[in-house]
Amino acid sequence: AVGARTEGWYSYNIGDWHFVALNSNCGSIGGCNTGSAQYRWLQGDLLQSRHKCTVAYMHHPFLSSGQNGSTPELLPLMRLLHENSVDVVLAGHDHLYERFNPATPDQVADSAKGLRLFTVGTGGRDLYEFTRVLPNSAVRYNQSFGVLRITMKELAYDWSFVNIGGIVID
Repeated sequence: AVGARTEGWYSYNIGDWHFVALNSNCGSIGGCNTGSAQYRWLQGDLLQSRHKCTVAYMHHPFLSSGQNGSTPELLPLMRLLHENSVDVVLAGHDHLYERFNPATPDQVADSAKGLRLFTVGTGGRDLYEFTRVLPNSAVRYNQSFGVLRITMKELAYDWSFVNIGGIVID
């Protein structure tokens, strides 16, 4: 366990990147709204970070075209991540792969400062269907299990989603 059981959020640095783990079980931690303990912590953490590249990750996706759908309670945190130019947001929960083009938390395309969201829930349990296609959803895949490979560089990153057959899907 990392941090207090009632929290579940923390951060650390590896090389040129700052990593932020968030607790997307908002109802269990007193909310994810502006002014919540996690929001205040995240605000301070992002202000203190001197890294130019940041990735945030959590269990539930903010946006998902899959059967579990989006987690709108995360909107205040997503706005804070966007305001602080976070580069990548990773999530799971929906058993599928989906990548969103960079956008604001209000789903307006934003190639300069937008959040790139990934949902990667293709680790070995039953795969889910897509029930809708949300704005800015660029790639959706649920035909086989797979992994997301991210190469983090000094001021950039590359990614590829590779299925269990070794085929690069995205």
